[in-house]
Amino acid sequence: MLISGAGTERVALLAQYPIGLPADYDMDIIRRRVCDRGAALDHRDGLTVKAYAVTERGVDGAAINSYAPFYLWGSTRAAAHFHYGGGGFAGIVSDFGRPSVRTWLPVAARRGGLPAARVDTLELREWLLAPDVDPAGVAEWMRAEVRSGDDEMHWTATGIDVTAWRAVLIRTTARGADAWPSGASAGAGDAALAAPASEADTTRYRVLHVSEPAGHPDARPLPP
Repeated sequence: MLISGAGTERVALLAQYPIGLPADYDMDIIRRRVCDRGAALDHRDGLTVKAYAVTERGVDGAAINSYAPFYLWGSTRAAAHFHYGGGGFAGIVSDFGRPSVRTWLPVAARRGGLPAARVDTLELREWLLAPDVDPAGVAEWMRAEVRSGDDEMHWTATGIDVTAWRAVLIRTTARGADAWPSGASAGAGDAALAAPASEADTTRYRVLHVSEPAGHPDARPLPP
């Protein structure tokens, strides 16, 4: 399933709030938190998918400990309800303070064949768009990247942060999957000319749980 351009009904917003934690932080605290509370959004209406992502200092090359959940929202109304309508974000604020929430407008997204239960990794690649780079061309390149994605992935999604002009590609997958395939090398044609010129900042997260309520028959409706 490819969702792009005007057809982003199921992905209206990409969002993440990375929370940096001390070097000596006991990451089992986060594991227990996710174990106890992770199912809270399993049936949340308006949420496409949430990956409960972490980095652990010294693991998979990570330099810091962090708790960094990543969301694909299918509805901006649902995102608003979560963040400031009593929908759950207050628990984060209570335990960690109020983090900045990074957001990207969606360019394209694709659901692969990997079941959510097998997901244990989230890869995030981000590029700064130079002032002379055409965002429209980058968006076309990103669509090509998503089209050329591996069907064995869980989700692949792309977006652009229009406040800082940074492009992002994320994928949720299982450990041991091949490196991200390049749409340019897979026949993207002229779209390769619009690939971001800067080096990508790449972060690899471990995923402790995935909530994927989109289309679930027990999805709980938003309050009026």
